[in-house]
Amino acid sequence: MTSTPASQAARTRLREAQQAEARALKNVDAAARTRARLAESLSDADTQLARAQAAVVVSSGLDRAAYLLDMGGAELRRRLRQADQADQVDGQRMVSITESSTARQA
Repeated sequence: MTSTPASQAARTRLREAQQAEARALKNVDAAARTRARLAESLSDADTQLARAQAAVVVSSGLDRAAYLLDMGGAELRRRLRQADQADQVDGQRMVSITESSTARQA
């Protein structure tokens, strides 16, 4: 069992330290909630970007899209694959890389 401070000054210092600690923890919690909200927004923006990039692949083909987007073909392919997996989780589906290359050839 913890003993209570003997003097009034010690009790005041302890109370101030506890209040500072509570404020610091409140700030950490607020920052964590802000970070989570921003991470969600960034994820949504990343998904929109991937969908827009997929549209370029559909209209131009993978090689030309990689050139236009200033990305390597492998990097673009990986990005579209990740976005396709994310969309399948969301219940949506982007055009796959094979479908887009077939559409370009047709």
